[in-house]
Amino acid sequence: MENSAANLSPFMRIVVIAIMVIIPVAVVVLQRLPALKEIARRRKNGELSPVDTRSFLSFGGNNNVSVCPKCFRVNPPDNQFCGFCGTAIPCITEDN
Repeated sequence: MENSAANLSPFMRIVVIAIMVIIPVAVVVLQRLPALKEIARRRKNGELSPVDTRSFLSFGGNNNVSVCPKCFRVNPPDNQFCGFCGTAIPCITEDN
């Protein structure tokens, strides 16, 4: 019995791979859509700075991360500068 994947044209292989990548990304975006809309609304109203998005987009309950204000990538909490773009990450202190 022949492998049916070997019979696919290169174009169809690209289409299949693209679908395999796009569907999981779309699912994650749709799951986070209400939080993303709330972030956009608060930023527009001036209620939220880019660094404050940690409270909305929790990463498995681990809020011990720093988010870059320029590229919005997650960095370890001890970083003073973004490991991706080099922008200074402002220190956030939590008042209890």
